[in-house]
Amino acid sequence: MISPSARFSISSYPYNYLIIEDLFDEGTAYGLSSVFNDLIQTGRTIGKVGEVGELVYDAINFTPKLEHIQSTPISNIASTELKNLIAEVFDFYLDENLMIGMHRHNPPLKPG
Repeated sequence: MISPSARFSISSYPYNYLIIEDLFDEGTAYGLSSVFNDLIQTGRTIGKVGEVGELVYDAINFTPKLEHIQSTPISNIASTELKNLIAEVFDFYLDENLMIGMHRHNPPLKPG
């Protein structure tokens, strides 16, 4: 399910993270976007998060339920293929446990 055109970059500021661009094909990405936009509407406002200047923002969080992961395109995020890829990039072992959280904040910040 991982697109052959996926591009990876690792950064360490202000924390360690991985950005994967074009991870999924267009159809999968569209499905994920639609599900995200629907589910985040029921998210919880958690207020200001972040620690550095423009990286401080108001955020909304939502944790999908097992039924969302089993019956929507979110299953692509929970795939063994993606978990193995992330484990390989960061050189650590991932067991069968996985937590998926949705996070949103308003533009113009690129991470939005």
